[in-house]
Amino acid sequence: MNLLGCSVSNRQFRTWSKILVYPFAPFFLTDDLKQSVPQSLCLSRAEFSATVRDLSFHDSYTTYNVGIEAKWVTFLSTREFRSFPEELRLELLLLQASLGRGQLYKFEGYKNLLRDSELEYARAYTFEYREKEILELNHTLWQSFSFETQTSWLAKFVSEDRMNCLSDTLSKKEWQAINRLYPAVKHLVGFVNLSGPNCFATTLAGLLDVEKAKGVSEFWLQSETFLRDIEKRRYRQSELAVNDDLPDGSILIWKNDNGFQHVCFYLGHGLVFNKDAQGWFAPRQLLRLETVLQTWQGENRQVEVWFDKRV
Repeated sequence: MNLLGCSVSNRQFRTWSKILVYPFAPFFLTDDLKQSVPQSLCLSRAEFSATVRDLSFHDSYTTYNVGIEAKWVTFLSTREFRSFPEELRLELLLLQASLGRGQLYKFEGYKNLLRDSELEYARAYTFEYREKEILELNHTLWQSFSFETQTSWLAKFVSEDRMNCLSDTLSKKEWQAINRLYPAVKHLVGFVNLSGPNCFATTLAGLLDVEKAKGVSEFWLQSETFLRDIEKRRYRQSELAVNDDLPDGSILIWKNDNGFQHVCFYLGHGLVFNKDAQGWFAPRQLLRLETVLQTWQGENRQVEVWFDKRV
């Protein structure tokens, strides 16, 4: 299947199907609700962060969106959760929805993907939140879906609010120009299997030869490491604005008061090499410069242009 302009194999879909929904889902709890959950192991938020290092898990359940008012986390299988009284189950689900935890879907947008038997079964896992029917996609329900349904669900999940990669629209001549200067880019375009590789690793890998890029592109790279490495390669911040005639090979860095927010690699002719997030659902793509600028614009967020002073 072609997804967001990138090829995705059945093998990759099967890998994703294992990390979209986990056997034990995280349920975030307030102090009061913690007392109501029977005989469940609870972790403080600090303990949760230190214990669960699986980035795919955090991305699938968007744990980083959950506010600090939920001070505790417990892990529940579908069977354990369904053993709770109905009133407690609903209270837990409403809290997760209000906190922005992942794997809770507006059912209207996804139910047309299900077969009749799957649709009937799925309705048992819906609840109402803010006048919308919400589906709790738990492990038991997910495993009951056919592979074809899972594939359709994943394709929709991955594609929402993302732009198509332009790699297939480039001519042979345009690719030759990119390959001559940045040979790794064509090899890196596409999806990854698991969460981890982020915008810093993607941008740095774009500067390297094919073999070195294979290793670097798989890292979750810290901004300090990234900055130290590009400075070693004679990159320096310039006074150029992004609407100026940017030199090919420029690096764009978005910052706010909290530090680095995003980076991408300018290939020339209005094209950038970009990965929007560490998540497995965010591919490495070629996009128009204006597309990335629009995506990452925001209050108190400034864009710096860095380029190789030797160019």
